[in-house]
Amino acid sequence: MVLERWEKQLNDLFEGQPCDMYDAALSDTVSKYPVDIQPFRDMIEGMRLDLRKSRYNNFDELYLYCYYAAGTVGLMSVPVMGIAPESMASTESVHNAALALGIANQLTNILRDVREDARRGKVYLPQDELAQAGLFEDDIFLRQVTEKWRSFMKGQIKRARMFFDKAEKGVVSLTRLVDGRYGHPYCYMGRSCMQLKLMTISL
Repeated sequence: MVLERWEKQLNDLFEGQPCDMYDAALSDTVSKYPVDIQPFRDMIEGMRLDLRKSRYNNFDELYLYCYYAAGTVGLMSVPVMGIAPESMASTESVHNAALALGIANQLTNILRDVREDARRGKVYLPQDELAQAGLFEDDIFLRQVTEKWRSFMKGQIKRARMFFDKAEKGVVSLTRLVDGRYGHPYCYMGRSCMQLKLMTISL
């Protein structure tokens, strides 16, 4: 199976035995920075999860999916970007912020892509919170934009912004953000994306 093959290639490249030029590029990065293999393994596990799961009972389940899909990317990035010494930030606080940024971005993607995901038979929204809001899956599949739906979505957007807030306190300590090489901070871009994509709160 493809994912098993990717997993083997991942292990090989971390041992300095890449199988192609793409793996060679990552293997080179791994040799230069203290990159941990676990977030890469977790991302592959998230792909497995997405193949077998199309509903999420609560936010705890959705959070785990968001971690697999994007929180892992944040953790992969920290060793490469580095923590600016002048920031005085702890490694743990920066890792937590990078994780929060990944979660925030994935939640934004989910809220942006509700219609597209529904077409594929997937609902990446907490089922218990939909029920508490008096909403059913038919409201999503039939694209019924009601006041209940708008109120529900506002709550989901508020949660994503909370993760952006948490991220903003730590990712600014990353060296390549402090020295200006990466232009606008990622949190600012994420917030802008959220405003542009979700302001209508529609299906």
